[in-house]
Amino acid sequence: MQYIYRWAWLLSVLVLLGFGFWFLNTPDTKVKGEIRIATASKSGMYYQHALAYKRLLEKEKVKVSITLTAGSKEAQKLLYEEKVDIAFIQGGTVDSNMSEKFESLASIYFEPLWIFSKKSQDDIDQASELMGKRIAIGLSGSGTEQLARRLLAINGIDESNTHLLLMDTLEAQKSLNQGEIDILFVVISPHSKIIKALLHDDNLRLMTLRRAKAYEMNFPFLTHFSVPEGSFDLRNNVPDEDIQLIATVATLLAHKNFRPELIRLFLREVKDVHEKELLFSKNIQFPSTRYLEVPINESANLYLSKGDSWLEKIFPYWVAYNINKFKLLLIPLLTLFLPLLKGIIPFYQWRIRRRIYHWYKDLIEIEGRLLSPEFNEHTQYKEELEALLLEILSQTKVPLSYAGELYDLKEHVEFVLERIKIRE
Repeated sequence: MQYIYRWAWLLSVLVLLGFGFWFLNTPDTKVKGEIRIATASKSGMYYQHALAYKRLLEKEKVKVSITLTAGSKEAQKLLYEEKVDIAFIQGGTVDSNMSEKFESLASIYFEPLWIFSKKSQDDIDQASELMGKRIAIGLSGSGTEQLARRLLAINGIDESNTHLLLMDTLEAQKSLNQGEIDILFVVISPHSKIIKALLHDDNLRLMTLRRAKAYEMNFPFLTHFSVPEGSFDLRNNVPDEDIQLIATVATLLAHKNFRPELIRLFLREVKDVHEKELLFSKNIQFPSTRYLEVPINESANLYLSKGDSWLEKIFPYWVAYNINKFKLLLIPLLTLFLPLLKGIIPFYQWRIRRRIYHWYKDLIEIEGRLLSPEFNEHTQYKEELEALLLEILSQTKVPLSYAGELYDLKEHVEFVLERIKIRE
């Protein structure tokens, strides 16, 4: 019986492997992915991160296109209209009228709100003291503009009592140095070249928010940070005093129709880019499922919770994806093969026994002539039977489990031979 199962399983494995080879190599299973990403301007970190994703994803044969926007507001509009697949969105700026079409992929790092003034001005440590000032609040539709307006509004500051100016950060820095504005607001990563330039500008002072914890309590999407003196540059002692800051979180949103298999691949590259975020991390491992305003995508949550599957750790991503897809077909395939396996065993038994039983046709024919009244050619039939016996022994190969039936055949031939000898 061991031969039966050996051949049955071998056949099944060959069929499954053949099907798997076909499955993995048919055009329909070779995903030609494309991801469209909305970022802010080229001067911001969103764009730089998108370029990093692009480099990694294109190694996996996924095409990536980057769309520049004025900020989170425009990026959400493009995402809502499905003109892009993924958008960088600043925490606290999600439009509730559009969010039903969105799913979160991950939060990727903290983005502090930086408020700068000229060193020649009086020290300011409360946003309420900004009333009546000339304040640059970023470009129209940007995350900086939206957050600045909300923080100023809660302090009773708006365009009716204060000059709120829409301009980009580089223009605002120049205007601040020239005395054309009093305050500069910007929400940006601490790794940005822009913020490093602002922090090292000898004419500017980074404003501390004495009531930073209060803002954290009033706005769930904000987090309070205490920044010790010299944290950004020990050699040049930047900042030159302890600072209280608030920060929002940069998040990645996708539209709900975005393909799950691309989500896992995308997040793997996101993890490669952001997992070493140290500044303003609060011991959180980014990318993260925390600080999300929109419900997280199921595939994204699974990946961020469990990481790469064992297949993804061994094989290139698309090979692992297709193998995993093939695994889902194994159960129905095995269901189909079980009846086949059941049929193979009787077929195998019939094939083995046929090697033995087909000799009985010749034996019965000779025995029939032996019983005939005209029988008188003893020597001829004896020679035929002896030749038949030799042929059986030399040509009939059967497993040991069928040796008994082979010996029965041999005894039957010898029995007929004995009858011939008796009649001689």
